[in-house]
Amino acid sequence: MQFNCVMDLSLMSRRDLPLPQRRRLLRDLAKALDQQMFFWGRDVMQSCGNLLIAYGFERYAKKTEFGTSQYRIRLAGGIVELHGNHAGYFGFDTCGMLYIRNAGACHAYRGSTPPAEAGTYPPGLIGPPTSVESFEASLRFVRWWVAYERWVSETMGDAYRESCFQAFCRLKARRWLPALYGLRWLPDFADRPHSARRATCIRRTDHS
Repeated sequence: MQFNCVMDLSLMSRRDLPLPQRRRLLRDLAKALDQQMFFWGRDVMQSCGNLLIAYGFERYAKKTEFGTSQYRIRLAGGIVELHGNHAGYFGFDTCGMLYIRNAGACHAYRGSTPPAEAGTYPPGLIGPPTSVESFEASLRFVRWWVAYERWVSETMGDAYRESCFQAFCRLKARRWLPALYGLRWLPDFADRPHSARRATCIRRTDHS
């Protein structure tokens, strides 16, 4: 099902966010998700059990030999889906947000359900990465993300995410923020976007 994106009236105050700030925040969000997808991959392989399943996600087996499983959790107004190729929020009656890993960007998504096949994204359902719609949908996704990370911290302790970050650093020279600082930035993105700092500024001033 495809539909025209509908603005959520509860988020109307975000519509006056200047384009340069919206573009900067969405770029930072994409970089954060590149790192976070590695973290979610670690979460499913814990000896104590799959953390995504423990949190309430449903697992859908991979459809091809080279794919990964899909994980979905239902929220009040839509679905969050995590996959090796993408992550996103898919609203039942509002525009969604789809982060495509290979593209390194967060796009508006005009379908009411996640992509039927991971890795295949119909062009007609993909919107511009810097649109108001993609930003508003990303706010819903980030609020879920913050709640999940707080649950992980309570369940596993702060040292667990720090170990995930150190493992990511060994694989990639270009990293985002340590988990503790990322968890400070994400609520600013969702609730205070007009004053949210760039992640690079946080790294220079708070984590020198």
